[in-house]
Amino acid sequence: MEELTRRCVAICKHYNISQDDLGNNLLITNGFETPIKVAGGGRDVKIDGGLRKEIIDVIDELGIDVAIFDPLVAMHRIHEDFNSALDPVIRDAFGKIAHDTNCAIDLCHHTRKKPAGQGDIVAVLKRWYPPKEGDLVRAPTYEDRQFLVGALQYGEYRYDARSPDWFGFKIAERLGADKKDPRQMKVVTAILDDLIEEGTFKIEEKRDDKRRPRQFVVPGVVAGVESL
Repeated sequence: MEELTRRCVAICKHYNISQDDLGNNLLITNGFETPIKVAGGGRDVKIDGGLRKEIIDVIDELGIDVAIFDPLVAMHRIHEDFNSALDPVIRDAFGKIAHDTNCAIDLCHHTRKKPAGQGDIVAVLKRWYPPKEGDLVRAPTYEDRQFLVGALQYGEYRYDARSPDWFGFKIAERLGADKKDPRQMKVVTAILDDLIEEGTFKIEEKRDDKRRPRQFVVPGVVAGVESL
């Protein structure tokens, strides 16, 4: 309970939540006060139907909207090394609890703990925002521009993204973008157009090895880069 209290206090401190704000909306217990083993039997999984019903009744009685069971490994006596054994625990035990109570069930599965003396930091959940397209690939630096301008001195690259010689592949390689990720490559396309617009590169029409007119990327004129 001491560790659970520390965690709750840390979360309240982080989000400036007072005791009055919590009211009676938070109920905490632990495995010493209320042992919970919803399944046993090793590989031959046996769900404790009586305990499952008791949990359902308590959730209904208290009107619990979110029930957190932490950690999952302490809630059963089966072999976690076998997915086939763990699956009934999730589906038949906790899945049924969630279904019958219309309550959100959170099962916590932990990574390894830090060595003694290194565990004084309490983790706090924060809202995660998906990255914007522009954040998927880092912006090119002055050094990146120098490198890419230099690359044009040792090879010819096309402006057309459909070409295997597209200059965007070189940009992606330099900026660490995933060439198999369409979203990242869309950002790379925008970066190439931005570099052309700012004058680091320009488009020049030349003939390819089959004498067909094509658009190629060539060095532009930008202070500090044109000397390359």
